[in-house]
Formats: sequence, C-alpha cells, structure tokens
Amino acid sequence: VSVSVGGADVSSQTGGVNINMVTRRGGNKVSLGARFFDTDSKFQADNMSDALREQGFPGVNRVNTIKDYGFNLGIPLVKDRAWFWGSYGIQDIKTILVNGSNDDTLLVNYAAKLNLQIIPQNRFEAFIHAGKKEKWGRNASVTFPRGYHQMGRYHFGTPIVKFQDEHMFGDGFLLSAQYSWTNAGFQMIPMIDESLSRMRQLNVATGVNENSFNYNIYDRPTKNANVRGTYFNDGLFGMSHEIKF
Repeated sequence: VSVSVGGADVSSQTGGVNINMVTRRGGNKVSLGARFFDTDSKFQADNMSDALREQGFPGVNRVNTIKDYGFNLGIPLVKDRAWFWGSYGIQDIKTILVNGSNDDTLLVNYAAKLNLQIIPQNRFEAFIHAGKKEKWGRNASVTFPRGYHQMGRYHFGTPIVKFQDEHMFGDGFLLSAQYSWTNAGFQMIPMIDESLSRMRQLNVATGVNENSFNYNIYDRPTKNANVRGTYFNDGLFGMSHEIKF
C-alpha cells in the first residue's frame, strides 16, 4: 500500500496495491468544515428467513447504529508563509452478529499539518496523524461468543509522522526529501477476561471457550526515507524532457 499525504508518499508494500491519499492543507483564508451522519436500525430491511430460524439462528447480521461526525479547520499563521490545518473525526459503528452478540467498532482520527514557504523556491511540510481503532467482539463465534476487544498499541491509535522539504533550483530542477514513520500494531484481549487474570477453560460438552482466552499483541513499525529529483528541459534535442531519479 502506498499512501500519499500532502503530496508525498507514506509507503509500504502489501499485495501490489497502490493507494494514493492527499490530505488537505491550510490556506490564506480560514476554512472550517463539519459533518454529522446518523443511521439506526430502522433504515435497514430484515432478511431473517424461516430456514434460518429452523437452524436455530436468533437473528442475522444487522446494523444497530452508525454515527459519523467530525470537523476540520485550516488557518493562516503568517499570510503567504505559514499555514496550519487540523481535523478530528469519529465513526461509531454498532452491529449485531448472527448469534446475537454485539460487534462494535469505534474509529477516532486526529490529523494536523504545518506548511511553511519562507522563500518562494522552498516548501516544507510536517504532518502527523493518529488513527485509533477499537473493536468489541472481534472474531466472535459460537465457540468464542463475546470475541476480542481490539485496541491499538498507543493511546491515540496508529501514528503516522511525516516531514518533507521541496526546493526548486531555477526553472527546471525540483529536489524533494521526505521521511516518515508509522506503527500499525494492535492488541486483542478476550472480552470475557480483559484483566487477563483467569485461567482459560474449554467446556467439552458445549465446545465453548469460557473464563478466559488467548491474548495477542502485534508490533508493526515502518520507516521510510527518500530523496527524489525531477529535471525538466523543453529544448533538449528539440523535444520536451522530464527526467526523474
């Protein structure tokens, strides 16, 4: 996955998929945006069938409530020289699984960006993002009814930090240097024993895991640094050229 933030890449390779994302930035005018979306269970149909009831299912996968809200703000710190942009957003997703267990997800995102252009030929950008994913009921099943409580490795979620500087030499040569760091690690704690203080038990008669379950923790730090150059020449050999390295 290759993610571009503010015109530069925050990159990792996963399955050959490329995703480019350019976040907003502040400008010379104050900008403010906000959103609020709300969906509850009354907005969906019920596809529970007699065949499923005969098999003993208490219900089907369905939405309880979905809320999506947040705001973003862009301001000039020094006109034509320095700008700030920040955002905050929440997606609160509550669903019910086929076995009647809750499967709830809370996504909280913070982002901030500082842009500087002290001289016309140079642009600097500092970007930070924290995406917090918390999920109650992950991997819930008949044998593991309540599932896991999934959390990030850090309090505010997965961090992405990026610094980038671009400099234009004359009219034909652009040099860019960028460094980024992220850690998408997470942990999963059994909902039935979040204090991790009890012994795991298996009810042989029912096949249900009781009392406690496995605890999983994953660490995924990624660092990326690059320097890129682009040279433009419209008159070389009577043709236009763009050379990158």
